[in-house]
Amino acid sequence: MTMHFMLDGYNVLMRIPELFGKRVDIPFEPTREGLLQFLAKYRPQGSEKNDVSVVFDGFTAMKMDWQTLRKKGIQVIFSDEKSADDKIFQMVQDTERHRETVVVTDDRELSERIGYLKVKVVSIQEFLSKVIAKYPKPAAARDDVKKRLSPNEEWKITEELKKIWLKRT
Repeated sequence: MTMHFMLDGYNVLMRIPELFGKRVDIPFEPTREGLLQFLAKYRPQGSEKNDVSVVFDGFTAMKMDWQTLRKKGIQVIFSDEKSADDKIFQMVQDTERHRETVVVTDDRELSERIGYLKVKVVSIQEFLSKVIAKYPKPAAARDDVKKRLSPNEEWKITEELKKIWLKRT
């Protein structure tokens, strides 16, 4: 049985720090492209037979290789005048494949709306969990890496900065 995953595009982007982070000055186009490349490469949606629709708010503004994406089972949809949430809800209502449809979002309101239609909703963390487990974070990004300097290291840095700043003033 093939599945159809519908992703709440910007909701997913905001939850993946490697693609978007906490910065607001990053243009949307590269982050959208990054998400699509991530989906094509790591396939958190599982089998190549599973389809993915990524729904973004707004109007089409991407210059992508749409043919390659379609061959990989990835469809990009812009919501135009309505919100991405409304577009996803409409798509779920219109599908006859309710049992094979999975909506990926952390948006509580959308989850509740979709829940009434008896369609499965999974969190972004759950959707990405297999990929995260398979490709652990690099050492520099892991939580178990030492985060603080030792008192001796702090003292050395302070002394070095004193030499630099005291000479200039």
